[in-house]
Amino acid sequence: MKTLDLGKEKISKLLLSFSIPCIISMLVGALYNIVDQIFIGNGVGYLGNAATNIVYPFTVIALSLSLLIGDGASALFSLNLGKKDYEKANIGVGNSITLLFIVSILIALFGFIFTESILHIFGVTSGSYQYAKDYY
Repeated sequence: MKTLDLGKEKISKLLLSFSIPCIISMLVGALYNIVDQIFIGNGVGYLGNAATNIVYPFTVIALSLSLLIGDGASALFSLNLGKKDYEKANIGVGNSITLLFIVSILIALFGFIFTESILHIFGVTSGSYQYAKDYY
């Protein structure tokens, strides 16, 4: 297994080694969304595409909260490992998993309780309402 010494390796090499997988994952995510829209458009029609686009902001909000917690936990973990404080690193990971679990439940409850309001805020129309509700 190849390891990188983050304290001694050249920044340009580190940047390249970490940015390429990130770029590939973003391209795969975008491609997934495009292919998803093609299949929904062909299978359900334009109202299906409208429904997925109405629900998409809620998905982005949930994703952003999970990234907030995950990236923060990753930074905290790395800092504590750098200090060789393994106990704090373990506690930080445990706390972040607990926080992620709590936030996930809150998002799910909020989304379930306020489904109607959320769909209307994001611009659902009478024609796409049932599709959006089903997809949501």
